[in-house]
Amino acid sequence: MRAAVLGGTGQVGRRLIVQLLSSQVFTNGIASISRSRLYPLELAIYDKELDMRGLQQYMIGKNPTPEDLERDGGRLVKGCTHAFCVIGAENIRRRTAFSQQTEQERRFDGGSTAEMVDRDLAFAFAKICKDSGTVGHFSILSQHGADPCSEDVILRAKGECEELINELDFPAVTIYQPRVILGTWRTSPTTEKVHSLLGSLLPSHLKVLNLVLCQAVCMGIKAVDL
Repeated sequence: MRAAVLGGTGQVGRRLIVQLLSSQVFTNGIASISRSRLYPLELAIYDKELDMRGLQQYMIGKNPTPEDLERDGGRLVKGCTHAFCVIGAENIRRRTAFSQQTEQERRFDGGSTAEMVDRDLAFAFAKICKDSGTVGHFSILSQHGADPCSEDVILRAKGECEELINELDFPAVTIYQPRVILGTWRTSPTTEKVHSLLGSLLPSHLKVLNLVLCQAVCMGIKAVDL
């Protein structure tokens, strides 16, 4: 089996790559499609004994568009049996950290970015995976409350993407909808303090750590395909 991961250098993506490499399930390698390169030291934080020889990395630019994926994606997912889309995790964190915004602020703040990343880019990846003819299981990181009719721009974009992906009729689709993702993010100290404070107020069963999420992804694969 072979896997493709869109967003492999993000906070969730890096942990997912570690889990996939450690599982030794994907004997034909893992294709990481992202904006930048993953270096061994970044992954050694999670597993010092990790063997990266099965990882092939493809950079698609700092601000990739759906057209970029459609142009080059076919060759990148060639031969893949599983695909994981884990872009947009920053939007989940950002929305949780600023959940005290007014409805109007949440409706218009960053709308174009959410639609580009959470809907258009994610769906473009799903489409090339479907067109490859080999991807039988597609997994995507969405968010709890995703709804194509939502007034919240992020939830609406994610909900619309879910609907579009389901219409592609993959043999198997797994949609992960965490309420919140806690972790170390590349953002300002002030934002981190707000996020940490809000996270500390959540019941323990709602605190979905990145590592736990990635382990759940791998367990989902084994349950469905092995």
